[in-house]
Amino acid sequence: MPIIENVSNYPRPPALEKCKGNVEIFITSTTKVECNNYYRVLETFHAPTIYISKNYFANNIIDYKNTKSSYCEWKGIASYINLINREENITIYNAGWYYKNPKEAYQEIKGYISLYPEKVRSCSINGEFVKSQDGGYYGGWITSRVKGPFKGDPKHPEII
Repeated sequence: MPIIENVSNYPRPPALEKCKGNVEIFITSTTKVECNNYYRVLETFHAPTIYISKNYFANNIIDYKNTKSSYCEWKGIASYINLINREENITIYNAGWYYKNPKEAYQEIKGYISLYPEKVRSCSINGEFVKSQDGGYYGGWITSRVKGPFKGDPKHPEII
C-alpha cells in the first residue's frame, strides 16, 4: 500500500525531490511526452509540481517566445512556454513554465519544464492519471498519494 502524503506536512521553503518512475503526458491526441525520471517540488499546501527535462520533448514542440513570467520567492523568475503541435495546428498557450536561472537551492531544475495538467489532454505518473490543482494558477499534480486540502481549493479559501 502506498504511503499517503499530507501536503500540510510539506516544507517551506519547498523540498526538491529527484524521482524515478514513468511519467506520461498526452499533449494532444498525437503528441506524447514520456520519461522515467523527474523532479517533484513539495511545498506546504501545494500538490507536488512535476518537472521534466526539456530533452524529453520532441523538437519544435516548445515555443519559448511566450512573454509571460512570474516570480517565486523560492525558485526565482519563471518563464512560460506555449506548446505547438503543427500536425494538428494546435497551440496551447501558457501550458507550463521553467526557470532560466533558478535560485541556488533549485539549480537542479534548470532546463526542466513543468506543465499544467489542465492544459494538456492527460498526465499520469506510474499509470495513475492525475487531477490538476484548482485555482488556475497552481500547477500541482494530484494523485491518490497526496492528501489536501490544497491551495486554490474553493472549499478552503482560508489556505493562502
